Amino acid sequence: MAGNWYNTNWKMRWPVAISNLGGGGGTGNVDVEIPIPSDWDDFWSNCNSNMFDVVPVDRFGNLIPFQRKAGSTYATKTLTLQLDNVPVNSLDANLLCYIYWFNTSATDQATPFAIGSIKAGNIFLGMPTGRIVQSLPSRATSEAPQTSFSKATNEEVDVWFSTKGLLSKRGSTYNQRDGFEDVDFVQIRSLDSSGVDDAGRYDEIETRFLPGWIKVRSKGGSNNTDYTLECKIVTTTSQIISLRTMIKVRDLLP
Repeated sequence: MAGNWYNTNWKMRWPVAISNLGGGGGTGNVDVEIPIPSDWDDFWSNCNSNMFDVVPVDRFGNLIPFQRKAGSTYATKTLTLQLDNVPVNSLDANLLCYIYWFNTSATDQATPFAIGSIKAGNIFLGMPTGRIVQSLPSRATSEAPQTSFSKATNEEVDVWFSTKGLLSKRGSTYNQRDGFEDVDFVQIRSLDSSGVDDAGRYDEIETRFLPGWIKVRSKGGSNNTDYTLECKIVTTTSQIISLRTMIKVRDLLP
């Protein structure tokens, strides 16, 4: 991922996938809750013991109003951030925001509020492996899958789509960073040979972000049938980029 860096006093950040699914698809505002994994060594080794340096930032580089959930304690590596009234450009998509930390002089920027219906923010600490789609989409053949993978009907597998090289960089650095464009939100489809989408062939709530990557969960399908798995990216500059791959469903053993 690229995008504007919030503040050079903060040394580290990580992307968060906000599962904002099932709505009408228009714009709106949501409250979000993001639990920080207790086994995230890089985080807990570099954040302040008062946790004042841990802040949520949107994909445009703006601080999101937040509070720390009751019971958050550095000593037990327990922290959940609650985000207030986050503006979103789709009420049916996985949204991107960031967690920033590692600023030894940070002051407390949390502000109390009454949280409403909560959307889940998910932090993924793994690495891309196995089914990786790295080739850039060709506009001359935008309807053609970029590569293909096989799975059994009862398998649920993760496919990794690379965003490296897709997002615009700055012509000159900003706060010592070269980010300009970022992911705003992503939507998933699985298309059959007639172009019909079926949500039973993917698990959109399992979509996750890593720096430069998007993870998509593929599942189901009929034996001896091919499907196109699509990851549609809408960027902060309103680009719409469709990354695709072929999923071949094959039950090779009885």
